[in-house]
Amino acid sequence: IYTSSPEKAITGEAIIEKVQRLTVADIKDRYLVSACICEQDFDQYYLGKTHGHVISLAAVKKYRVTARLDEMKKVGFYAPQSYSYPSQEIIRYIEASTCI
Repeated sequence: IYTSSPEKAITGEAIIEKVQRLTVADIKDRYLVSACICEQDFDQYYLGKTHGHVISLAAVKKYRVTARLDEMKKVGFYAPQSYSYPSQEIIRYIEASTCI
């Protein structure tokens, strides 16, 4: 899991349990409270959209030591703009850095 500003680091990992495509109204009704976002920001994010995706996570693990972006760039990691899998080199770096 990459956390953007201000952390700018890989801060944990999780297993994707389920991906749902729902109407924006359903997402708001079911997940607004647990999404840790205010209603105004939610409405702005989904402005003009009829559907969205909800990604449910399992086995979430927060690292004791994070892998900072400035260090990760040295092994070819750049902050993802959307979902992506880490390369084997990134995985080895994280394991060697005792993030887990």
